[in-house]
Amino acid sequence: MRAIIYILLILSSLSLTAQVKPNDFPEEMSPNNDNFELYSQKNGINKKTSLDAMKAYIINGISGGSGSAGQQGPKGDKGDKGDDGIGIAQNLQNGGRLNDSIQVVNISGGTGVSFNIADKDNDPYGELQEFEIAANGDWSLSEGGGSGSLSELFRFSDDTLFMNGDTILFDKYINDVPDSMYQYTIVDGTTTVEIWATGDSVTISENQSGGELTITIPDDVELNKVNVKLTATSVDNDNNYFVLFDYEGLRTYNTEMSNLNLPSVLVSSAETASMSRNSPVLYSADGNAGVDVGISAFSGGDGSDLEISVIDFLLASNQFITFKF
Repeated sequence: MRAIIYILLILSSLSLTAQVKPNDFPEEMSPNNDNFELYSQKNGINKKTSLDAMKAYIINGISGGSGSAGQQGPKGDKGDKGDDGIGIAQNLQNGGRLNDSIQVVNISGGTGVSFNIADKDNDPYGELQEFEIAANGDWSLSEGGGSGSLSELFRFSDDTLFMNGDTILFDKYINDVPDSMYQYTIVDGTTTVEIWATGDSVTISENQSGGELTITIPDDVELNKVNVKLTATSVDNDNNYFVLFDYEGLRTYNTEMSNLNLPSVLVSSAETASMSRNSPVLYSADGNAGVDVGISAFSGGDGSDLEISVIDFLLASNQFITFKF
């Protein structure tokens, strides 16, 4: 009888324990695998699991795949202006020299710097300088480099260089190159003259009986080339021909023997109308082939005339003389 009572008490105790509701369980504020676990009787099967196992299930089993990216959000407001940087564009300015060897360079919005510009001799007068020579032979060197005179060696006068007592005539165009050269033809009697000059106002006058041709050059014109086309009746009785270059106004040449403005002279020796490969027109320079070219007068007229003589010139029709200045 006593055994039966004990059994009934035990069963009654178990029945009371099993009937405690879960919401009446004490709350575990810090659950972990050591103090907490989960139970299940799903489908009448008793099971339990740990918190770590449940965590892994939730993370790997419940989370889905990544969704598509959303649209870009609206542009944000412009931020505040930042502080001024140190790379701002600046201007360099010449600050002048402190002395002969120190140059200052100023920087706008910054601090200027100084440079030592001295060369090996540290002499400001040993730098780049300009050397000038005046027409009278005086010379000077810039930066206080000195001056002097070379007049005992040479001097200029217009287009003439006088050196050690000798006179050298410079090309008349050396300081005044013409912008254009005129070319034209003038006829007087049976003589035709082609002119190349710096002006179009040159004139001619022929004295056929005396074998003379006068070419007048105005004082603002210079000759470059003259081509004279002759006939058999152009020379004088001794087969001589004289060309006078009448320069109006006093020039810097033809005033004396030492400054004559002499042209080179080409003379044909046969008729140009009958030339061929077997009998070409021969032309010679300055007195070859039996023709002498010389000076018969100078410094006449206004002081600068020049006369060229062509001696023993046995003319046929259409022969020519060319003067090249």
